[in-house]
Amino acid sequence: MKQVTQQWLRSQVKQLPSVRTAYPPREGEADLLVRTWVGMSVRIYLLEGEPNLRALKRLLQENTRMYTASMLIAHHGLMPADHQRLIPDEWLQVLHELNSERIYTFTPGEPGIRQVHFDYMPDGIKREAWHGDEVPLEKLRVLDTSVQARALRGQYKMADFGPNLYWRTSEQRAERLSRRYRHGPQDFTWNRYDMGGAPGGATDEALHRAYRSELERNLAVLGLELDANRDEVKAAFRRLAREYHPDVSELDHDEANRRFRELNMAYEFIKAKKRWT
Repeated sequence: MKQVTQQWLRSQVKQLPSVRTAYPPREGEADLLVRTWVGMSVRIYLLEGEPNLRALKRLLQENTRMYTASMLIAHHGLMPADHQRLIPDEWLQVLHELNSERIYTFTPGEPGIRQVHFDYMPDGIKREAWHGDEVPLEKLRVLDTSVQARALRGQYKMADFGPNLYWRTSEQRAERLSRRYRHGPQDFTWNRYDMGGAPGGATDEALHRAYRSELERNLAVLGLELDANRDEVKAAFRRLAREYHPDVSELDHDEANRRFRELNMAYEFIKAKKRWT
């Protein structure tokens, strides 16, 4: 069913000012091959499953070597739900980094391209999935993109349809942050920084409430109150680590893994916020 998206995409891309032509390439090459007026080629891939990162790296390296840009558009059904909080799988992080902090998505059988952004949560580890509106196809850009993710570390030629940084607009960011911290949009401003360290920010009062809320939640994982001192936190962590470690825990292995991981994340968050080394 991705042929519907492929045909729609071709009809739209052909109308862009910088595009000379767009056509389906030979089988196995890509889903759409674009030629620009300045002699640059762009290969667009519609990913219906999770990509093999080794194969993806070879593909991007080869395209870059041939002075060809790549664009990756993933099946929307593979994305986490809007506002879901998670540690994204490695392949999701790679696609996110390759395309300037977002992932383009398509829905088989439907025209249109959407985008998903993973916004940092206050602990600097978890992310929150933010689904954006349909992407306006107004331009085609080619960028030299540096990737730091270990699986694809390097520099590649990538293409996109312009910035469209919906997660940085003041109205959308204020609305989403108000949902995250359960405060009114009036608490959030555009000229400050939110708990995740990205532009969009919050007032001092809202930040303080969010900080206390996150600190209380992570201390609760260790069975402690907000006034717990350093020695109490360390002792609680060691006791629970022995209880939840998958190698020795009496819990089901998957449950022990989940709790042990949650415990470590909570402990690291508390140490970071308290500036304990």
